[in-house]
Amino acid sequence: MRAADISTVAKTTGTYACVIAPDAGEHPIRRTRPANIGEQFSFLRKWINRDVRGLVTECMAAKPRYQLICQRDILKSPVSVITNVRLDH
Repeated sequence: MRAADISTVAKTTGTYACVIAPDAGEHPIRRTRPANIGEQFSFLRKWINRDVRGLVTECMAAKPRYQLICQRDILKSPVSVITNVRLDH
């Protein structure tokens, strides 16, 4: 998306959870409690503004009902891709 000159914010989770800003700077996420889909709210409030046109983030929801909530109520994305559909996810 950056190659297409689309201002983009990305969020990774896992071993090195971080936010990747539109300028490609990495900002580590320091959690004070276990990861859950609710942290998407504060992430969106802090990093999304009128200049950001693209967002790449993990849903973070392991259960289908939480995936629906994350998409419908939090991210509201026009395009969603779910990968790693395995028993451990």
